[in-house]
Amino acid sequence: MNDEHNTLTYQKLALAASFYLEQAFNHLDVALLNDYAAILFRTEEAKIIASQEDIALFGKNKYPEGTIAKMRFDTKNAVSEKTKEVINKAFDETLKRAKKVPYKFKLNHKIQSIEILGHINNFAFFLDVLINRHLLFLMHTNTLNPKEYNNLKNKSPKIKLNTIKKKLESGNINGLNNILALFTLRNRTVHFTPENADYLEPQISELIEYWRLTVEFVHQIQTKEKFEIGCFVSDINQYSGFVLNKWTRYFSESEKSKLIP
Repeated sequence: MNDEHNTLTYQKLALAASFYLEQAFNHLDVALLNDYAAILFRTEEAKIIASQEDIALFGKNKYPEGTIAKMRFDTKNAVSEKTKEVINKAFDETLKRAKKVPYKFKLNHKIQSIEILGHINNFAFFLDVLINRHLLFLMHTNTLNPKEYNNLKNKSPKIKLNTIKKKLESGNINGLNNILALFTLRNRTVHFTPENADYLEPQISELIEYWRLTVEFVHQIQTKEKFEIGCFVSDINQYSGFVLNKWTRYFSESEKSKLIP
């Protein structure tokens, strides 16, 4: 057995994984809250009636055409101060209502809030930590030799997961390509190009599939590790269950109580 790392290393990895997982679902909860508030705000915004002062300002400060011209347009004088107050009040009130009044999104809802970046990033970080922890386990159990382990340290998730797949008794990771797609999605958040800014609107159903496959994978490696700390299968089920029960009809529609069979 290689003693480069000890039980403290495993404990720190478990703590990091727990932190990333909790943060992932905190961000998702806020993302769905923001999306609901936006729906409510659009309804309230449509009720706001322009005053004579607003109409005069519209005529004086004509909204330009063209993307760059619109980006340069000074919106400070686009509406009257009174109307600004009405708009701001409507925004504050809809956010308060969103926090109090239940709402159930359909599973095909595309998440618009920028908070979704926090969910995708942190969930991928969580999975990355568990992959790295399992590779360390494989070295400590002489399934990988130290040279193989060191060569894998800076490799891509795809190479690491393929290595783990070969070492599993089943020789298979269910939905491996879809799990890898999560890291592709994470890379889009890290390299936030104009194209990726338009692309990152995952459906709730897509996220559920990532969670389900992650649960299956984590169950596979935890069955092999048999560690007493960090029961992440139940943690994923708990966090995802809270969000799905709060914001969707997933459980009543699918008659499932958790993501793992």
